[in-house]
Amino acid sequence: MKKLSLFFLLLSSVIFAQNKVEVDLSSPNSTIYTHLYFLQPDSYEPEKAAASIYGFEGEEAQDIAIKLKKIL
Repeated sequence: MKKLSLFFLLLSSVIFAQNKVEVDLSSPNSTIYTHLYFLQPDSYEPEKAAASIYGFEGEEAQDIAIKLKKIL
């Protein structure tokens, strides 16, 4: 019974941990995924998407990120 309880406890923590997406710029693929993920309607955070725009910061980077998604 203890093992079964522990199994369900660990399973629930794994399921909830998968919902959080963080900014990941470690590879080109991760950068594009981050850029597009944070500009989707259900996860819209343009400030996080702007992290993928090198050489710009703040509002300007957000505007560029949004415009770039429109042409993709």
